[in-house]
Amino acid sequence: MDHVKNMVQAAMIGDTQAVQLCLDKGVDINASWNNRTALGAACREKKVDTVKFLLSCGADVNHTPGGRPTQAALIIAAEEGQPDIVKLLLSHGADVNITDRWRYSALLSAASKGHVACQEILIENEANVDQTGIDMASALHCVTGEELTMKDADPYRINTEDSLRLCRSLLQAGANPNIGDGGARGTPLHVAARGDHVELTRLLLEAGADMNAADSLGKKPVDVAPVDSATKTLLLSPSPLTLCQLCRLVVWSSLGKERLHAVDRLRIPSAHKTFLQFV
Repeated sequence: MDHVKNMVQAAMIGDTQAVQLCLDKGVDINASWNNRTALGAACREKKVDTVKFLLSCGADVNHTPGGRPTQAALIIAAEEGQPDIVKLLLSHGADVNITDRWRYSALLSAASKGHVACQEILIENEANVDQTGIDMASALHCVTGEELTMKDADPYRINTEDSLRLCRSLLQAGANPNIGDGGARGTPLHVAARGDHVELTRLLLEAGADMNAADSLGKKPVDVAPVDSATKTLLLSPSPLTLCQLCRLVVWSSLGKERLHAVDRLRIPSAHKTFLQFV
């Protein structure tokens, strides 16, 4: 066990020579100490070269300590906001939709921490954009407000610019803007309204969010928006879907979620691509 501990601690500080010494002594490269593997520890501490070394030595990219759904390396790297490591793990066969004990995937973990680059890489690799944790939070819920999740004692605060970028890329990839309808958390529109995030509210409405969706208490987004807030005013204004919104939603529906990422490759004018992607 001491050799396993030494290997994991060496990986944490990026000491590949010490890791190699442990391997030379017959230590299993996937062995865990304190519920951490060497690969997971290197990802947590952002040691890119050590991650490369461990993968070259045969570390199991999808291994979780003890076989339990704790956290695979990809989830750790995404949670820590390490796009280079995320790419590296994916190139070595990491399961893009593997989940942890909270049922959080790498994409959901990246979104909940506001890591834009990691989220975009995971979307490009066909991550499930509608994955929900055991708290029923989806990535859209996480990026539209400062709400508690099962993984954090405190809400993680994402700046407005990143929130919009994260939300937009999820919607472009086909994330359901009405996920959570009827649940205690409500839809992402409930979350945005509750936090008085007017631009996020507008973006969700543009993508087809239902302002009449109700949470488990029967409250609509307008009911949970702060009194006299800009978001409440927006939600109270007469707002049937515009022709532009309807056209976009019809095209999205025709393409299907699995092909939305290909919009940028369509042989249509740039202005049309911009409209479809609302960038």
